[in-house]
Amino acid sequence: MIKLHEVHKIYMQGKRGFHALKDISLYFEAGETVFVHGKSGCGKTTLLNIIGGLDRPSSGDMVIGDRLTSKFRESEWDYFRNHNIGFIFQQFNLIEHLPILENVALNAKLAGANHSRASKMAEAMLQKVGLGAHIHKNPTQLSGGERQRVGIARALINDPDIILADEPTGNLDRKTGREIMDLITKVGQDKLVIVVTHDTRLAKAYASRLIHLRDGRVESDSAEKDARVRISLRRERHRKSLAFKEGLRLAWFNLRSRVWRSGLISAGLALGILGLILVNSLFTTVRNSLEAEGETLRENPELTITQAVDTDTDPGDFLDAIHARHEYFTDLFFTPYQNLSILRNVTSGADYRDPRVVSDPLGAPLSETTQASYGSLLGDGRLPEAADEFAIPLSMAESFFYRDADLDSEELWERLEGNEYEVATTYQYSPASMQQVRETCRIQENWDGSPDSLPEDFFDEFDHEGGFEEHLQTLGPYRDQPLQEDDTAFFCNDYEALHWQLDESLPEESETLTLVGVFEDPRIERAVFYGSFLESIGSHPQGYAPDEAGGSTPQYSLQAIGYLADEHVDEKTSIIRAIEDDGYQVRETTQIAFNPFGGIAVLFTYIAQFLFNAIVAVAVVTAGLMLLMILYISVLERTREIGLIRAMGGTRKDIRRIFAGETTMIGLSAGLISVVLSIVFVLIANTLLHDWLHDLLSRQFGDIPEGPLFSIDGGLLALAVFISILIAVISGLIPSVIASRKQPIEALRND
Repeated sequence: MIKLHEVHKIYMQGKRGFHALKDISLYFEAGETVFVHGKSGCGKTTLLNIIGGLDRPSSGDMVIGDRLTSKFRESEWDYFRNHNIGFIFQQFNLIEHLPILENVALNAKLAGANHSRASKMAEAMLQKVGLGAHIHKNPTQLSGGERQRVGIARALINDPDIILADEPTGNLDRKTGREIMDLITKVGQDKLVIVVTHDTRLAKAYASRLIHLRDGRVESDSAEKDARVRISLRRERHRKSLAFKEGLRLAWFNLRSRVWRSGLISAGLALGILGLILVNSLFTTVRNSLEAEGETLRENPELTITQAVDTDTDPGDFLDAIHARHEYFTDLFFTPYQNLSILRNVTSGADYRDPRVVSDPLGAPLSETTQASYGSLLGDGRLPEAADEFAIPLSMAESFFYRDADLDSEELWERLEGNEYEVATTYQYSPASMQQVRETCRIQENWDGSPDSLPEDFFDEFDHEGGFEEHLQTLGPYRDQPLQEDDTAFFCNDYEALHWQLDESLPEESETLTLVGVFEDPRIERAVFYGSFLESIGSHPQGYAPDEAGGSTPQYSLQAIGYLADEHVDEKTSIIRAIEDDGYQVRETTQIAFNPFGGIAVLFTYIAQFLFNAIVAVAVVTAGLMLLMILYISVLERTREIGLIRAMGGTRKDIRRIFAGETTMIGLSAGLISVVLSIVFVLIANTLLHDWLHDLLSRQFGDIPEGPLFSIDGGLLALAVFISILIAVISGLIPSVIASRKQPIEALRND
């Protein structure tokens, strides 16, 4: 039963209003087939919309059963439309991208039915209206009459008490129209059927009651009646709503109908997420490497021990003195306090224009633990086992063949193995300050190097009566040739008054050594020699300085490298202090290629990772904004669909779920695309670009592990999918709220 009492409806147009319905009082009950007819604009559709809860009266009351609708909450209106009303529209209002089975089942799903039950109900209803053979077709594949039959099936699926039909035959030919009216009256038995039409002949043929409207008023009613009704003000809560998985199903059909647009949106978001995955993967590898190097530094057993001495102390005695007081070392060997230089390849006869300088030469370790720290060696190479052998790092080996940059490790070792090299072990000296030389010595410009080109009286002012030869003898402790800068020579009366230092460009003595190994560990940049070889050159003074007596004093510093035993590494700090208390200088040898400040390096990678992530995040945010814009356009495109779902009793929450399902699927597809692209990229990079990238990163960050540079675990990929979904859902939040707030009648009127 429905009763309208003094209902008015005014549509405001600016400050003026249009009075669509005027003082409507009607009473309807089950079993009636009521036709409301009249000319266009008389208020027929407005009356139908108010009865169906799509519109609200400006004044007056409507009672449904025993409930006063002016007290309805919006959720109660939604429930009323879904369970009590079946709408049949003139424009069919089918959702074009859904098969007709899904169109009909949607009404049952909005009532809380699961997919299986709703599909069975829809299939049975389509069979009932004669469309059993077309259930998997889309609406665009049906004729007008068939589309209207789908609308009837959808209206009846929830077995409503009231059927409201707005011009159901308006878009059909007369024959099809009569077939549709026959079907409506047949399926509407024992229900309240209200049909709006302007076709008087159709109304007279099918109506059990005829209401004529004119200018918004009831001009006539073939069965005028009224009744007193009892009104209940109770509140009812209706919890049934569209399941989220059904929202996903509807989203899938919509995305499939717009596959290119949906695919491009997903791809744009996926590329941004891909960038985040790869940036974090690469920086994680670098940071793990730096943290590993930091751990290596903390656990580094190598100490350099230095002592300045006044005399030519024997290196063996120097080592014995350290060992006697500090028994912490598995290896302790002498290393000269100077560089060595590789001058020529004796085997090939090639002189090196720029000698390969060996900085801080190392002694070959004796213990297996220390030897293991040198990593693998090329081919069958090894560490030196005799005084005439040495090994070099890979970087120095490559410098021998800088013109053949494409040599691989195997070819490099084949060309180096067993070669003999002349290695400079001691050097002549040069003045530490040329300014001192210019101020105290005689300058001879444009000297060609011949003593005959000097003036005859040149040495008269010197204390060298023997002339040029005696003058050279006074230079003997320091060098075997006069001081020169280009073609300018300097001759001094007292060479002992100058400060002298080793000059590695003036080799004095050399040894021929055989190359027996090339080690690959990029952290070790120093050549390795046998201990006795280093001891043999260890007494060479590092320089000479004038003393108070007017003479020149040699300056000696002896240096040793020690490797702590494993059980003493944790005591490294206290051991260093104990050795320093005995008058030695001790430093912890740094073998990390990047820098000794591991914590700062790791912090730098975090900062760099953040900056790169921020740059990539701009692309992700841009993709999110594009998704928001596309979804907003989708809301505008699907306004009638939204209105239809609301007319069927769909709640605002249902609308939000449909759009949330759509954004979830876009986010999920974007996340999965990014995962697939990441895996493909990682496989390509780790296979084809590994050597190039590994070499590049190793040069910048030191010891990058030999494993894959891009390592992506399942947690990172799962996080990427989650972030993708989260961004998509957030981007779709505003459009979904806008969609859910649209009033059903306004949405249905949208063209």
